[in-house]
Order: sequence, then C-alpha cells, then structure tokens
Amino acid sequence: MQASWSDFNIHPTLISSLVNDFKFAGPTTIQAEVLPYSKPFVDLLITSPTGSGKTFAYLLPVLSDLLENRQEDSSMIDALILLPTRELAVQVYNEIVRLLVNEKRNNSKEYRPCLLVGGMSKEKQLRILNEGSRIVVSTPGRLLDMINSEQRLMYLSGVKWLVLDEIDRIIDLGQFEDLSKVFKFMFDEVPRRQKELRNIKPQMEFAKDALEDQLLEQNVVMFNTTEEVDTLFSDEDYSLMKRRLSERRTIVISATLTQISHTSRMMTNKKFKKFLAKKKKEKTEGDQSLGPKILDIMRKVRTNHKLQIVDLTKDTNTILPSRLQISKIRCQPSEKFYYLFHFLRTIPHELVIIFVNSISSAKKVKNVLEELGIPCTNLHSHMTQPQRLKKMLNFASGKRQVLVSTDVASRGLDIRNVSLVIHFHLPKDLDTFIHRSGRTARQEQAGSTLIIGDSSDQKRWSQYAKNIDQAKIDYPAVDTTEVYRYKAIVDKALLIEQKSYANERDSKEEKSYKRLSKQADIDISDDEPAKKKKLDDEPMERKREKGIVIKDVREEKKRLRNDLELQKYEVEKRYSTFLSPYDIQLINSQFKRVKQH
Repeated sequence: MQASWSDFNIHPTLISSLVNDFKFAGPTTIQAEVLPYSKPFVDLLITSPTGSGKTFAYLLPVLSDLLENRQEDSSMIDALILLPTRELAVQVYNEIVRLLVNEKRNNSKEYRPCLLVGGMSKEKQLRILNEGSRIVVSTPGRLLDMINSEQRLMYLSGVKWLVLDEIDRIIDLGQFEDLSKVFKFMFDEVPRRQKELRNIKPQMEFAKDALEDQLLEQNVVMFNTTEEVDTLFSDEDYSLMKRRLSERRTIVISATLTQISHTSRMMTNKKFKKFLAKKKKEKTEGDQSLGPKILDIMRKVRTNHKLQIVDLTKDTNTILPSRLQISKIRCQPSEKFYYLFHFLRTIPHELVIIFVNSISSAKKVKNVLEELGIPCTNLHSHMTQPQRLKKMLNFASGKRQVLVSTDVASRGLDIRNVSLVIHFHLPKDLDTFIHRSGRTARQEQAGSTLIIGDSSDQKRWSQYAKNIDQAKIDYPAVDTTEVYRYKAIVDKALLIEQKSYANERDSKEEKSYKRLSKQADIDISDDEPAKKKKLDDEPMERKREKGIVIKDVREEKKRLRNDLELQKYEVEKRYSTFLSPYDIQLINSQFKRVKQH
C-alpha cells in the first residue's frame, strides 16, 4: 500500500501544494524513506536512481521545519542549498516557489527563496536577499564571489539546514575549493570576528568614556555619547548563531554516490587509497558500509550529527530507472550521422535529448539536423544564462523536439515527456552515463536510451555494461539498407554545414582582425605603400569568394529540401499500412527474448 502525505510530519501548506499544484497523491519510495528523519538530529546522505524524487525528499523536511518554527524573530538565513550548475539551481528555486505558493499569496517575503547564480542580474538577487529572504539557493562560485562583499550573507553562519545536491558533481567540476572557502568563512571566520569584536568591545567603550571625560574638562561637547560599539551581530543573534552552529543539519544528495567509475581520479590517488584502507571496516548505523565515494565526500563536508545513509542503489538493478530500456548499436565513426537520422525518423518519440562530449560537436549536430528538417536546439556552457534558460523553455514546451547538449543538461534536470536519450558520444565515465540516461524514464515512467557507439568506445562500454542490469540492455540488429537509404541526403547536409562553418569562421576572423586593428589605431598599409593596391583589392576578392560560397550553400539547401520532400513521400507511401523496419526488428528481438525464457 502506497504511503500518504499525511503519514509524515509535513506542513499543511506543503501538502496543499503537493496535492493541488503538483498532483502528487503520495510520496515516492525515496521520499517515504527520508521523511521519517525530518525530526531527529541526524545528518543524511541520500542516494537513489535518477528521476526518483530526491529533490522533494530533501525540500519537504527543510521547508516543513522552517514553516513550523518561523516564530524566531531573527535576521538569520535558515537554509542554504548548493548545486553544481545554474540550470539545476534555477529548477530547485522554481520548485521551492511552487511549494510555497500559498506563502507568496500571504505576501510573506521571508520565505521567498533567493537565487544566487552567475549570468543573471546580481542587483536583483541581492535585493531579494536583503528583503529578508531566509532560503538561499546558489552555486558555489557565485556564493564565494558575493560572500565577502554582502553583509547579509554573514548570517549564513547560523543556517539550520545545509543541503549539498549532486555533491559528487560539485567535486568533479572542481568547485569544492570554492565550497571549502565558503565553509571556512561561514563556520570559522565569521564566529572568530564576532568573538574578537565582543572581547575588545569593553576596552573600546572604556577608552570612549575616558575621552568623553577629557573633552568635558575642556568644555567640549561630545555628541552621540550613547552610541555603542558595533559588533557583527546583536547579542540575541550571536547566541542563536552559536546554538545553530552546533545543531546545524547537513543533507548530501546524489544518484551515484555508491558507484565508482573506473575512471574515477580518487581510485588512483595514493593518499586516498591509504585513507580507504584505514576506513575499510567502518560502518554506519544500520550496518551499512561506507563506500569510497562517500568517505571521500564526508571527509570534505562538515557534519555535526550521526550520519544516516538512505541508499536505494545497493545493486546493479537499481542504479538506473526501473522502466528504462537501453539499446546499443555499433557503427563506424563516419556512419554516426546516418544512424542518428535513421533513428530520429523511425523511432516514435515525444522529446529527445542528444548528448555529445564537446561544444563544437553540439553545434555541428544541431546544424546538420536542422538542415535535415528536424527542429532542434542546443545547450552548452558558452551560452549566457538567459540564452540557456530560453533554450530549455523552448525544448520543455515542445517548440523544439530535439535538444543537442553537452553534459550541462545531464544532471538533475526534470523535463517531462523526454522519451528518448541518445548518446551520440559515449561519456567518459559511468556516473555521467547514468545521469544522462536518467533524463528519461523519470517518476516511474517508461523511457529509452540509445548508444550510437564506434570501435573507439567499445572497451569503455564493456566496463560500463558490467555495472548495469543485463536485462535492460538490448543490441538490436539494424538493417543497413534502410540506414544507407538516407546517405545522400545526410552527406548533403554535412557538406552544407561544413561550408557554412568555414564561411562563418572566415567572417569572424576578419571582424576580429578589423576590431583589433581599430583598437590599436593601426593602418597596416601606412608603412607599406607598395602593397596598398593589393590590400585594397583584397576585400572585393574576398567578397566574390564569399558570394560564391553563399550561392553554393543556397543551391545545396534547395536541392536538399527537394530530396527530403521526395524521401518523405516515399517513406509515407511505403509504410502507410505497414510497420517500419525498426518496429519489425524490435518486435523480433522481444519475441526472441520471450522464446529464450
């Protein structure tokens, strides 16, 4: 029998939002496991498959506690939630806003979350913070950038809840150095400065009184004699901060804390190997062994209480969503685009995410697919934050059915109706593969992931497959005749992309050259009059070359559009009353599997 929200200590405001806004009848498995620990003073380490509801598993205890104990009249910040990427931070921020929608209607500004991320207006973020917001959602880099310059962030020393979401990704991205500096500021520097000011306060006031007496003897009036020497916090806030420092609860979350990739740097570190050997036999409450990743993380994170591990990924059957089906095909590197176009045309899908390993590949795949008439957008770290948010919104709303992305979209993002994830490039480690694949089959829904592999990643895939339930993996036979039916069309699209890229690159180089020359106030022909005519003639020649290239590209695009229309007509005519080749192969493979059992 599924548990109900009323079975747990959840604030009525949140239950109302869960039922009426989110339409969640009851908690997921991970939420039901975590919610009983909302009251006891324990620190939590949560790990469960992607798409299992980990975000609400930590938001509900945190927000319930803050709403129930809001009588504390203080300027303290109650909760700090740290995440590795801007997109994930924005998503968690939006979830908090939706959960606290009734508080917003009551015009309560203190529990309006404050989002601190790069690429967005710092002034607006600070305004919300200084209006009294007591929940901060941030990335480590932006928080470190602001923490020394913004007075209100000193109150982070008194947080009741410290949440580190996707903690292993924070470490992998090299952000833990920033996070360590934030921790040092919050838990060491601010209390030390407050203590020093409190200690010297009597001495300063004694000196102030002596100066006042001396001035009075000289008939000099001293103004503002009742003004006290300032400290960082009032006595009441300082007392509250000290209590919270010892009571602070820490929650650490990820989908892959108990799985170690063969490429993990920690497993090749000599110091960590010695540390691991020393701690190998240590166990936590419930007779659970601490794995290498957990040990590595927990020695970096400051905790106050006994650590309780809630782990739903103890074996290979649970590290991926339960209804995820994996398909793996192998081809030559030069054939990847043929197979990609074949699967996008023949597999029924709602939204598709295609993952690549570099920004240049993301741009290329997106451009080629658009030339082939497939609406798509791309996402990578070189975009500004407003651009990235707009791209995600267009994809999530279905305006663009295909998203081509680097690993900035691999973690934590919850986009509904993603039915297929394609690994155009196999990721460099198992953790990333798990998180990429977890963008589909979320919340107990069915989903598929497809790996288009080549000979260069076969060894890596063999190592990944050892850690995955073999019943989830299928190696479908693909009719190469059907794949190569699109070869001429795909080759034209690749040629158009290549010419367009070369033309765009030349234009950028020329613009950059002119800009730098203008900034340096240099006319390159001044010192070489003999070359002036040649230099003057060059732009016209360049224009003619560009004109030819542009004309060629336009003609190629026109021919490609005609070919696509013809191909579309032939496919519709051929499969108007029959299954496509891929459907037939899928049915055959399922029939063979049933027959074997």
